[in-house]
Amino acid sequence: DESYITIPASLSIIMEQISINITLDQYWNLISFSMLPEDASIDNVTASIIDNITTVITEGSNAMNMGGDWIGTLQEFSYDRGYWILMEEADILEISGNVIDPSIVYDLHDGPNLISFPGLGSVDLGSAIPDDVEPLFEAILSAGSSSINTEEYGWVGALTSFDGGTGYWIITSDDLSFSYQLDGLARSEIKRYVEVLPTGSAFTVAE
Repeated sequence: DESYITIPASLSIIMEQISINITLDQYWNLISFSMLPEDASIDNVTASIIDNITTVITEGSNAMNMGGDWIGTLQEFSYDRGYWILMEEADILEISGNVIDPSIVYDLHDGPNLISFPGLGSVDLGSAIPDDVEPLFEAILSAGSSSINTEEYGWVGALTSFDGGTGYWIITSDDLSFSYQLDGLARSEIKRYVEVLPTGSAFTVAE
């Protein structure tokens, strides 16, 4: 039997085989992967959209598509990172593989970190972040929305949840390690995000 979950990366689950169709708009998209094939090389993962994709950027590395050949320091995708993907035209990225372990540990450094979200649905910001490290989270930004962690009111801003298939800039006040708390994960319809490339020195990709 096939079942479908309405999330930014729509999932088709058939027995133990999981396939993901990620809808990519023209220009910039901020995404992450809740699953990846065994061969997670940039050549293999982007094979179905090689005629439309031009650039992939993550924190600290990038790659450019030069006539079907990838040039740059980014060699493969990973579960824990977020990615900016530049498309010439809208397209669909088709992937089949294994789902990410939701208990994956994220090691964050002081300042901006571009990371993934391992869930297949959505969960509130405050519920997803462990209480012992939440005070170290200063702000969370995604494409087109953000929230700031305030001492008096908690999380304030347009960004209210972590959603499957989306990448996030996490700004912290210190180095820390954490795993998302996914007990409150909701596999329900969520609003589609708007892709806007971040600007400013705070988001300069370090080579």
